[in-house]
Amino acid sequence: MKSSLEFNYKPQGVCSRRIDITLREDGVIESVRFTGGCDGNTKGLAALCRGQRAEGVIGRLSGIRCGFKETSCPNELTLALEEALEELPGYEFTGAAPASTVSKASGKVFRYQPKGVCSRAIELSLTEEGTVDFIRFIGGCPGNTQGVAALCRGRRAEEVIECLSGIRCGLRKTSCPNELTKALAEAGSLSV
Repeated sequence: MKSSLEFNYKPQGVCSRRIDITLREDGVIESVRFTGGCDGNTKGLAALCRGQRAEGVIGRLSGIRCGFKETSCPNELTLALEEALEELPGYEFTGAAPASTVSKASGKVFRYQPKGVCSRAIELSLTEEGTVDFIRFIGGCPGNTQGVAALCRGRRAEEVIECLSGIRCGLRKTSCPNELTKALAEAGSLSV
């Protein structure tokens, strides 16, 4: 059984007050938990990080800004992951894995109108194989929805749906990530 490192980080300049991370000795993320911040979206970020290599997550989320802030909860997560990797015994952090920087759809864009959340619309595109090509949230928590979109890109729609389904934002019955699962399911059924 692989050992793991538990790491706590105090983010700066964002709504989240704390980020708790558990990393396996091979640099794979076991868990992420945000305290404070945009509840549903930070839960979505955490769910999408589970089982991913820390370098890959750093590459996808680094530099994301929330509105006019110099940083965001996803960007602060990258700083936390970098520090955690440096503390991981015997692990050599060589830098973030390069991320896909695709910011527009290469195929047909599906538009979904979510219900019960801050985002007013979700635009997305899937490849013929059912892989997420592009996601953009219109409205909502700007930094966190960008982070959710970045972590979904390149993953199979079914995998994203499994990760994000049922996430709630505070006392609401849904969240932006949960509404994204509905959009992906609807878009997938149309493209078949």
